[in-house]
Amino acid sequence: MAAWIVFAISLLGIGVLFGGYPFILFLQRKQNGTGAVVELPDAELPSLSVLVAVRNGEGLIEKKVRNALDLDYPEDRLEVVVVSDGSTDMTGEILERIDDKRFKFYLLQEHKGKQEALNVGMSHCRGDVVLFTDADAVLERDAARQLVKHFSDQNVGGVGGQRLILDQHGKMKGAQKSYIKADSQVKILESKSGSTTSNDGKIYAIRRELFQGVAEAVTDDLYVCLTVLRQGKRFKFEPEAKAYIATPSRSSGHEMSRRRRIVNRSLRGIWLNREVLNPNRTSCQIAAGLFINKVMRRMLPFFLLLLIASTAILAVDNPPLLLFLGLQVVFIVMAVTHPLLERLPFKVSIISKVASLAFYFSLGNMGAFMGVIDFFSGQRPVRWDPKKTG
Repeated sequence: MAAWIVFAISLLGIGVLFGGYPFILFLQRKQNGTGAVVELPDAELPSLSVLVAVRNGEGLIEKKVRNALDLDYPEDRLEVVVVSDGSTDMTGEILERIDDKRFKFYLLQEHKGKQEALNVGMSHCRGDVVLFTDADAVLERDAARQLVKHFSDQNVGGVGGQRLILDQHGKMKGAQKSYIKADSQVKILESKSGSTTSNDGKIYAIRRELFQGVAEAVTDDLYVCLTVLRQGKRFKFEPEAKAYIATPSRSSGHEMSRRRRIVNRSLRGIWLNREVLNPNRTSCQIAAGLFINKVMRRMLPFFLLLLIASTAILAVDNPPLLLFLGLQVVFIVMAVTHPLLERLPFKVSIISKVASLAFYFSLGNMGAFMGVIDFFSGQRPVRWDPKKTG
């Protein structure tokens, strides 16, 4: 009986994440009506600050600043603020050479972490709206306008944009593109239903008045989103506001450690903003969405382990479950053999694609598993020290 209960709970959890939640959002789209989105004329656009935190970004930062200054936005309403977090390379010298009245920068002498760089930067931002973006993200020229138009609705406190992979490198590029595409579809449905429950640090904007600081050892983008939701405002998603990046993970080790760090930090951020999970403080859609999309999703590796274990136990007396067990085993085998398949001189496209997805999915869940363990054991993530090149 216990095995059947575990089987049912794990299967239900996986089903809610991959089918139930998106389906409910699809049914609820446009049910929670929001104010109309109005594209304002230049004279009525809010002032905008573009904020970038950088550490050791000598190969990225000048291109990033030029990209931000080149946004299609009125010059008298745009400023770019960069904070260097104790960089030890030529980042400071490069920033000093940039001459534009709309640009200002601040150099932290000590490496204190991204949250400190953002907190310092926000104290110097003067725009009514602040656009957060990373040094390695290339914004489309109209990205700022696409985000800002949503602030014509006074109930909207923040807007997230669309992250897209630009380069053609990296063994897991295809799998990561598939993940980003699926995640974006969920954000679109959430936004149409009322509000998203997360955003992407590569490109998002909030009303400056709503910023409440970023705590230590959290994912800054999710944390800022949650603080906006906690203040009773909505967070929307605008897929036409685009930021292009390199492949996030170029090796299996990097992907696993990245997921481990993100999961640990995101759970800490949710815990610090746990009142958002109370529908009386936000809404049923936001509270349920956050729990499903950000808490239950972190528990996915545990659902998967319990599912295969309970299936194996039940299959002994229930032969029909042998097929279901076999499918799970095949998935694992595909993930394990993916590195070997990549080395073959010939490839069967469908098998290679499925194996790549299985491998990336498994890596992410292994990292998530360790991140959850780290969170509950009180393990603090290492300080922000990005490894990116231009």
